[in-house]
Amino acid sequence: MNSQDFKRLVSRLTYLNETEKLSVLKTYEIAQPEVRNQMFDFFMKQKSELDQLYKKFNDQVSKIVSS
Repeated sequence: MNSQDFKRLVSRLTYLNETEKLSVLKTYEIAQPEVRNQMFDFFMKQKSELDQLYKKFNDQVSKIVSS
């Protein structure tokens, strides 16, 4: 994982505003490699959970619309 991968990941996190995204990216840039890995894992987990919730929501909407 490199800095570009992390930037792409953070840019997709809709629950962070632009200021928060910049803060996360700056912290990532100055962090030690172990901390970078922890940050990546944390935000990847958040993204995965949000993706699952979004899918459930879309499935429910589809059921309502089709009935």
